[in-house]
Amino acid sequence: MGSIKEEKFRFCIDRGGTFTDIYAEVPGQSECCVMKLLSVDPLNYDDAPIEGVRRILEEFSSQKIPRSSKIPTDKIEWIRMGTTVATNALLERKARPNIFDLTVSKPSNLYEEVVEVDERIELPIDVEGLRPSLKCLLDKGINCLAVVLMHSYTYPHHEILVEKLALSMGFRHVSLSSALTPMVRAVPRGLTATVDAYLTPVIKEYLSGFMSRFEGGAEKVNVLFMQSDGGLAPEQSFSGHKAVLSGPAGGVVGYSQTLFGLETSKPLIGFDMGGTSTDVSGGSKLKFQFGAFHVGPESVGAHPGPVCYRKGGELAHACAIARSLGIESVLLTQVRQKLRDQGFGDESINTETYLNLRYEGTDTAIMIKQPTGEDGIDYAGQFERMFQKEYGFKLQNRKILICDVRVRGIGITNILKPRELEPSTGIPQSEGSYKIYFGKGWLETPLFKLEKLGYGHTLHGPAIIMNGNSTIIVELNCKAMITKYGNIRIEINSAPTAIDIAEKVADVVQLSIFNHRFMGIAEQMGRTLQRTSISTNIKERLDFSCAVFGPDGGLVANAPHVPVHLGAMSSTVCWQLNYWGENLYEGDVLVSNHPCAGGSHLPDITVITPVFDNGKLVFFVASRGHHAEIGGITPGSMPPFSKSIWEEGAAIKAFKLVEGGIFQEEGIVNLLQTPALIKELIDQYGLETVQAYMSFGSAVVEEEDYMDDGSAIHLKLSIDAEKGEANFDFEGTSPEVYGNWNAPQAVTAAAVIYCLRCLVDVDIPLNQGCLAPVTIHIPEGSFLSPSDKAAVVGGNVLTSQRITDVILTAFQACACSQGCMNNLTFGDDTFGYYETIGGGSGAGPTWDGTSGIQCHMTNTRMTDPEIFEQRYPVLLHMFGLRENSGGAGYHRGGDGLIREIEFRRPVVVSILSERRVHAPRGLKGGMDGARGANYLIKKDKRRVYLGGKNSLKVDAGEILQICTPGGGGFGSPL
Repeated sequence: MGSIKEEKFRFCIDRGGTFTDIYAEVPGQSECCVMKLLSVDPLNYDDAPIEGVRRILEEFSSQKIPRSSKIPTDKIEWIRMGTTVATNALLERKARPNIFDLTVSKPSNLYEEVVEVDERIELPIDVEGLRPSLKCLLDKGINCLAVVLMHSYTYPHHEILVEKLALSMGFRHVSLSSALTPMVRAVPRGLTATVDAYLTPVIKEYLSGFMSRFEGGAEKVNVLFMQSDGGLAPEQSFSGHKAVLSGPAGGVVGYSQTLFGLETSKPLIGFDMGGTSTDVSGGSKLKFQFGAFHVGPESVGAHPGPVCYRKGGELAHACAIARSLGIESVLLTQVRQKLRDQGFGDESINTETYLNLRYEGTDTAIMIKQPTGEDGIDYAGQFERMFQKEYGFKLQNRKILICDVRVRGIGITNILKPRELEPSTGIPQSEGSYKIYFGKGWLETPLFKLEKLGYGHTLHGPAIIMNGNSTIIVELNCKAMITKYGNIRIEINSAPTAIDIAEKVADVVQLSIFNHRFMGIAEQMGRTLQRTSISTNIKERLDFSCAVFGPDGGLVANAPHVPVHLGAMSSTVCWQLNYWGENLYEGDVLVSNHPCAGGSHLPDITVITPVFDNGKLVFFVASRGHHAEIGGITPGSMPPFSKSIWEEGAAIKAFKLVEGGIFQEEGIVNLLQTPALIKELIDQYGLETVQAYMSFGSAVVEEEDYMDDGSAIHLKLSIDAEKGEANFDFEGTSPEVYGNWNAPQAVTAAAVIYCLRCLVDVDIPLNQGCLAPVTIHIPEGSFLSPSDKAAVVGGNVLTSQRITDVILTAFQACACSQGCMNNLTFGDDTFGYYETIGGGSGAGPTWDGTSGIQCHMTNTRMTDPEIFEQRYPVLLHMFGLRENSGGAGYHRGGDGLIREIEFRRPVVVSILSERRVHAPRGLKGGMDGARGANYLIKKDKRRVYLGGKNSLKVDAGEILQICTPGGGGFGSPL
């Protein structure tokens, strides 16, 4: 492995949840020393990293170092350490389950208390007015703060004032969102500050104890700690939000340096299964991309990342860039000096220049490293190439904006490099033979010691390879080979790529694999759609769904994005298939939104791509997203008083958005590049196998509930236990209404799928097989099966929630939830905005309802308040819980929300809501949840009730107040 010249020890330490691994370079030796210790072993030592350093120094320096004494530092050049202390603290918390969990559990909060203060950039903050509130926190024993104020990313002064006050009062630690992540979006910035405030005291306590074990403390030993993004930081700048992970996942840095290019040029996947967590890294998930390592596509906590990611820097080009941007002065951070402070010499320091670029009108920024080549420094050209590579298209005639300029400093460390081994001669000798149980029974298995194996040795499984730190099992029909760098390569006896399958019976393992791969394709479609979208509804609120369909239009996989879309798109695909017949060709993309063509309501536009394999139609992929403006009689395309569908906007039954590969609307088709993933499945398993796996996947109760206008939804539920079948009969439901809460049949089908999936509580695939044992009868002419001229904009967002309440009540599963999506739209001739607002969920037999949550048929999120105020003429006065609005009961219903919005210029506001007349019902003696209410607060402070459905013009300075319903209680109150 080559020798080192330095006469001091170097240590690299990985402190995991179960084991601590120590790698040491020993002066005068060409081989490294490796040691593995239990991370927690209080009977033998207090701290595993300290114990590992002590043992190695004692062994190789011939100096006795008692455990009770401090570690001498005169023989240590440096220590690099990654630790899972922060990871462990976070993993103790529970996460939110999937959308089909009726308990709607939220993650537990990191914070204990919230203190509010009136402020904006133009509204001075009353700092002294905060003193009594902060004093109360100190009296309760709370001594760490996270401070997040609106728009502090651009104006941090108010946060700094709060920090000064808090520290002067005796708070132990204060995390400022503006200092940690100076980027727009208050919610992720606030979460980062909260994580930092939660973890930093834990980290500092551990680091303080660790550093105190060395002679002279931190001043005498060079210790750098690994951050989540792979950067190294000294103790004083190592904080909680940078320590969530002990480094990049799955050993990506290590194996990229020791394996890729040396042992193989194939793409690598790293798998690290530890006691705390399991990490996986691979070429497409965690990679050196856009000039920097990325830990997830939206890792807001990674900014500002390591020291080398500061704004400005020692940059030749900096002045030219500033001049082109109209900047009069440039402030350069001393990147090189920061690295010198960490012990790097000038000869070991490199710097790289980056521009963070995005297309105008988008939020998708890409970090571009300074290009070098024949064309000179062409940042724009490199950005366009990287954008097209990542998203499959580029936006023509669109300006490219510079978000920020960054300099990356790199300190190069000379560590031992892998050395080539001489080929070994002779046959490897085993240490003995042992009986090991494999899948087919007990087998005699030879054991080999790794240190006695050499380059070229081959072991046929079954076999065991051991050294002092690990045990490797080579299974039957596999073989292990020692490479020229001393690594072990195991060749697997892989299964054939084309898998035979019985005509009607699926292999359960392959069934699970295919279900997850189909679902993964649909979910990846959603991520692509969100990343490339300009729409607030798609990018911020996530109001979309994606799915994969078979050649007959049957649902294969529907990613669980928005429940009201579950199964509903299958009707759209089938309708298009019947309409176009044989007139579909490779390169075609279809668009539709008409309810009679399988749509839900007009704002939900569905884009469908037929997928061909060797000229044969084999699949469809489709995406459905809510658009904030498609015409209609009010801005936002959700008119409260529409009576006919033409009043609700543009209606499209069938249209080829792209025909034969020729775009009819620039760029949209490229959001649907996911068919390539399906073709990968076909190439791997064969078309017949893939299509075969697509298809796999005694009581009578009556229930009724009412819309606010009195229209009834009647359900007769019949279950045949012997046959395993269920019939949902909606006979008795009211006729088509002279309003817009008529619901196409696809909406009812989606509600049935959602409820069944919640009740089954098993991770069944969301495909056409879900409804195979289920029949749904909806009487023609009812408002659940209206004519093609009926207004339907409210059916998708109001009626769907009432259908869900009726079904779940029939099963006695839980009390009614808020039963509404509280649809708000506003705008004028220049823009339209749309959102849905959460409320309270219903309580159940063993749980309280959840407060302030999107319930059942919607899973969208709210627009970040800073984006909301930045893009639209509004001020958000209040967004909080509506206390005591949940129904009382043995288990209480969740509380609704209160949202107050002040308009800064005249706009048309429309509200489309339910449960303003009929309250969400309790169950088993539980009380009803509170009804919702909508008010307009005039400039003279008058409060005017708007009813459940209204549209009006509001003036600047007027405030809209929406109070959403609470959930029903379950069981009689004590």
